[in-house]
Amino acid sequence: IVNRARLKHPVGDNELNFRGLLGDSSGTTGSTLVYNFGDFLNSELQVEWAIEGLLEKGGFGLVAAMPGVGKTQFSMQLAISAALGIPFLGWNIPNKQKVLFLSLEMSHVSLKYITEIIAKGYTEEELKQIHENVLIAPIGEAINLDRPEGIRFLESLVESYSPDGIVIDSMGKLSSKEISNDAVIKVLNNQYIRLRKKFGCWLWFIHHNRKENGDNKKPVSLADIYGNQYITAEMTSCLILWKEKEKDSKGDRLVSCIPVKQRLSRERTPFIMERTAELKFIERANTVATE
Repeated sequence: IVNRARLKHPVGDNELNFRGLLGDSSGTTGSTLVYNFGDFLNSELQVEWAIEGLLEKGGFGLVAAMPGVGKTQFSMQLAISAALGIPFLGWNIPNKQKVLFLSLEMSHVSLKYITEIIAKGYTEEELKQIHENVLIAPIGEAINLDRPEGIRFLESLVESYSPDGIVIDSMGKLSSKEISNDAVIKVLNNQYIRLRKKFGCWLWFIHHNRKENGDNKKPVSLADIYGNQYITAEMTSCLILWKEKEKDSKGDRLVSCIPVKQRLSRERTPFIMERTAELKFIERANTVATE
């Protein structure tokens, strides 16, 4: 409801408060903000899924893992699946989408090396659609969204290419300040809201886990995601990847996918994946990740 009020009564970036949403200083509410229970149930609003059960249109989520687990490859697979309109590890994707992969961490040459391997796992017909629907920006450095020039730069990219979704690698490259700070995260969250509302695109972030310690070796909750608690507060879904000790037939360690937040659907049971030679994750049949 508040988001609908924001659309009807736009406010400045520094006035994201309830009275500002009303468009006046009287403090009185309008009928567009309050429904009785029956009218609310009958309102013509439906969740429009980008990835069913995982991410809605205009929503945002993240995947977190320690270095070397495969966060970038996992998220590139998500982007390609969205581009092809095919299921992503059991999550259905209802239609083909244009996705911008914003690489702020890896170098151009490193990302190209990975994508060359990934491309070998798709047919020529699929590659034609991927070429059309997956856009890659190998920037290789930070875009500080807590600064005016940073948000202007990102908005100019989105305006130029009109993606349905944006994958950002990684969240830590969106501010020059420490993302464990409350004030920093609240500013970034407001910028994410602004971006999603202005362009209607979904956001998917690549992020890190907290370093393992004696009391918590395997991450199993939102508290295991690095940074401030507000990072995940407004997200639709959060996944954690973890390398298991068990290995596949190639000698590579298996990877667990652990859903720790799914706001709009029933939380999926953690599951085990193996990775093909083309760096594609595949869910192992009849396997459940254990804590």
